[in-house]
Amino acid sequence: MRNNLITTCTATLLCFSIVSMAPPEDLLIDCGIVVGDTVKPIGDDSFTIVLLPDTQHYVEEGKYSKNLECFESQIQWIIENKMKLNIVFVSYVGDIVQHHDIEDEFLRASNVMRKLDGVVPYGFCAGNHDMQLDGTADLFNEYFPVSRYVKYDWWADSFNGNKNNCQLFSTGVDDYLALHLEFCPTDADIEWANEMLARYADRRAFITTHMYITDEEEAGITTRNSRLSTNHPGIHREGSNAGIDILKKVVIPNRNVFMVLCGHYYAERLVVSNLDGRKVYGMLSDYNLEPRGGNGWFRVLQFVPSENKIYVETYSPYLKQFKTGTDSDFTLDYPMTK
Repeated sequence: MRNNLITTCTATLLCFSIVSMAPPEDLLIDCGIVVGDTVKPIGDDSFTIVLLPDTQHYVEEGKYSKNLECFESQIQWIIENKMKLNIVFVSYVGDIVQHHDIEDEFLRASNVMRKLDGVVPYGFCAGNHDMQLDGTADLFNEYFPVSRYVKYDWWADSFNGNKNNCQLFSTGVDDYLALHLEFCPTDADIEWANEMLARYADRRAFITTHMYITDEEEAGITTRNSRLSTNHPGIHREGSNAGIDILKKVVIPNRNVFMVLCGHYYAERLVVSNLDGRKVYGMLSDYNLEPRGGNGWFRVLQFVPSENKIYVETYSPYLKQFKTGTDSDFTLDYPMTK
């Protein structure tokens, strides 16, 4: 679904390598990536994953009347383009709602997402707005219960209600595991995640969690580079894990993980972790402070195994526009051919 916009600019991304005796956050170096170069015609082996960012303001009480249409347009676009783009999975970064205790917000979100039920496999995680400070998520689990999804053959498992869950899908070339972890997952959540990644070690895996990469200005960081989160904002419970903990405890030990997707901070960012020659991408996508609660922007990740590339675009079905620039339109190298 590549657009016809061709640019030759280069994006500055964040890379770090993991070595002994030094924490990853202290090993930051700059690297480059080619953005928006000429795209060759894709082959029959290509497939697409759609990343849904924070939707909290689309369904928020007092705002939904003018914003909900953006959310609805995203889901309708996915349905209409399922066959054309071979959309095999939709991943949802959390902050589904703005208020964890307003039932109507969950009802709106549930009704919109229900259009995908049985149409395209999808997974989601609980964001900080979806639960109380102690992690309780009664309405989240009521409107997105495990019982809603266990009937599908792509549903693999869940933990701690449905705040953490994982799905399986195949593309004809490879088998994948999609693992979704709640905001600042607990040690028990991390243990479950490692169990899932070990159980499906023969599958390529990506993780979606609500917070993984920070935005410097919002986080009060003065350095010019984004980095993995090191704090646990707004969580009042023992054993919570920030982005850097997820890297150390989940990403590094499990070599089948190639990407971590997240939201939470209003920004677009890409972090590349070089782990002893293994490259893992981290992608932040959150547009909720734009007009209409996000203007309908989401990420479209097109995997082309024959080229060993992932083409990433940012598109709004509501605006019928592509977002341009080095943070919005880029290509990732990822070896997929056997």
